[in-house]
Amino acid sequence: MCDRACPGCYSPTLHSREPPARVYARHPELFLAPWALGRALVALGEPALVIALRGGEPSRHPGLAVLARVASHYARAVYVETHARWAIEPTPLLPALAAAGAIVKISFDAMHGMRPVQLQRVVAALERAGVAWLVAITEPDDAAFARTRASCGFIADERIVVQRKVTAHHLLFAPRLGTIDVTGERTVRPTARLAFRVVSDHAG
Repeated sequence: MCDRACPGCYSPTLHSREPPARVYARHPELFLAPWALGRALVALGEPALVIALRGGEPSRHPGLAVLARVASHYARAVYVETHARWAIEPTPLLPALAAAGAIVKISFDAMHGMRPVQLQRVVAALERAGVAWLVAITEPDDAAFARTRASCGFIADERIVVQRKVTAHHLLFAPRLGTIDVTGERTVRPTARLAFRVVSDHAG
C-alpha cells in the first residue's frame, strides 16, 4: 500500500490516502503479518541477515513497528525503505524504529519528488528520535544523479546510497536469500549484480 502515486513507480501496490488501519480492516491480505515474517525467518535459518522492509510504502502498514522488532531479532541490520514524509509529524513509529535499531532509508530522487526542505525536516525528526538513516538516490544516469545530489548537498557523502533506476522491483533488488511477500512466502531469484554503492569521501 502507498499514499503516493509517483510517476515511474514499478511497485504493484494499492494507492490510498485512507488511514492504514481502515484499509487493513478491509484488506488484511495486503499486509505482511508479524507472525508470518517470524515464521519465514525461522525457516530460513540464516544468522546475521540484512533485512529490508519495503513496499509500496512501509509506513502505511499498521504493524510496521512490530515487523521491525521481529526482523531485528534475526538481523544485523534492518532497513525501512520509505519516502519518509510521515516522519515530519510526531508519530510513535519513530521511537519504535529507534528501539528496534532500524535504519530508515529515505527515497530522495526525481521519481519520489521530495523537496530538499522536506528532506531537511525528515532528517531533523529522525535525528531527534535517535533513528539511524541514509538517503537513497535512484536515478537513471550519472547526470540525473549529479543534479539530485547537488540539491541535497547538506547531506554528508557517507549518508548517500546510489542506486540505478530500473523498470521492475526485482531488477533493483535481488537479494541472495530471496524476498518474503505479504503471505510470508519466500521467493528466490538469481542474484543480480546490483548498481548500488555508498558514496564516501574514502571511496576515491
